[in-house]
Amino acid sequence: MTLVWPKGYTVEGDAWSFQVLDASKNVVARSGLPLAIGGGGADSFNDAWAERGCAKGRLWMVGNIGTD
Repeated sequence: MTLVWPKGYTVEGDAWSFQVLDASKNVVARSGLPLAIGGGGADSFNDAWAERGCAKGRLWMVGNIGTD
């Protein structure tokens, strides 16, 4: 499943150690820590989205983000 993050979100690091930043550059998730996300499935990848080549399998639109 591919997570589709809201516009402006970025990731720093690599596949083993990373953090996700929101559009204001606040860390909202880190590798190795529990994460709870809300959202829902999407049927197709939007032409305007960045990194289309990364999408594999089903898409999940990330909505609410929290930690356990």
